[in-house]
Amino acid sequence: MYQEFNVLSISTSLLEKKVSIEFSLDVNEDTVGLDTLVLAERASSKIVDTKVSVDRNVVELELVDWPIPNTEYLLKVQKGVSSIVDDELPDSLQRNLVFKSEITSVVEVLSPADHEEINELLITWKETQDRSSENLVSSYYLEIALENAFYNVVKKTEVHGKEDIKLSGLQDGQYFLRVRAQKDGQYGPWSDTVTFIVSGENKKPGSVYEDEEEFEGPIYEEELTIVASPVNGESPGSFLIEFDEELDADMIQEIVVVRRKF
Repeated sequence: MYQEFNVLSISTSLLEKKVSIEFSLDVNEDTVGLDTLVLAERASSKIVDTKVSVDRNVVELELVDWPIPNTEYLLKVQKGVSSIVDDELPDSLQRNLVFKSEITSVVEVLSPADHEEINELLITWKETQDRSSENLVSSYYLEIALENAFYNVVKKTEVHGKEDIKLSGLQDGQYFLRVRAQKDGQYGPWSDTVTFIVSGENKKPGSVYEDEEEFEGPIYEEELTIVASPVNGESPGSFLIEFDEELDADMIQEIVVVRRKF
């Protein structure tokens, strides 16, 4: 029985940073891209950077940056997308999308002050809870980048049960900081971005473990997935390391593997 090629459903995932489009038939991968699938912030009409992937009849748009919670986006699916048997969409379509979150808490960075020059990085903040919200924030997530678009994030970490953290390992230079509240796979809006300048004594990081030798350069805190491992007692010829997000290879001079003692 013939089935018309069309869009069946569109969904969003806040934590995965994705928009999923389900079609009625398997999609021709060569016909989907940034020219036929456009995502934009509705208020500003700013085009959102995405990466497109196809799995049979499902097309996913992964946002390069974090989506803004509870803010309207506009998705345009243009004519030209076709199935693997060359059926084309009968019409272009537009849909309003929202990455929903129940967290409405706003975070204000208290220190460092904007444009402050420091040699020791102590970050403190406070949370303003919306009176209509009953959410209890369980943690905070912060990012430090080399520019205010946060494409080159050099430090990111999650903080539980407190509103401050002391960090080290940043080379001299200017950095940009933002913090948000989060809980159970949801998060609130980013704080206003604060810029600060590191100079002098903040260059050398502390040890991650007691027996670890200190080394120059920033610390990248990333979740690792073990893809392959040697047989017990066997010396591996190489390591395959997979990060949870893409990294700028030009910024990484070396990766240090430390044997952890249990």
